[in-house]
Amino acid sequence: MPMVAANRPEGNESRALSGAHAGPGEIKRILHLSVPVSATLAERNMNIGAILAINVGAILEFDVPVDAELTLYAGNRAIGRGQPIKSGENFGVRITKIDNLEHRIGAMGGSADGTGEK
Repeated sequence: MPMVAANRPEGNESRALSGAHAGPGEIKRILHLSVPVSATLAERNMNIGAILAINVGAILEFDVPVDAELTLYAGNRAIGRGQPIKSGENFGVRITKIDNLEHRIGAMGGSADGTGEK
């Protein structure tokens, strides 16, 4: 299963997204738009000195169990969770939890009520 990555909509495309619940015609207008999708296992803060000291072969520890689920993001907002899998020769995510449609629309720059407010 290939990873999806693209640019966030701007200008008129972003305005079309904000009116996503105006009606079926409006929804069709946004279905072709692309937003970045990513999956993250863990994050941590490090001071700049520690980052500059990282060398090849260094091990960075995260306070996350080895078998933890990944967090799925659309446009920098978490929209679900899943388990990492191998899909052919690629990495993939088997979805175990996905947010409701309104939240996913909001994650892509719009709002469920069509006001454009998040």
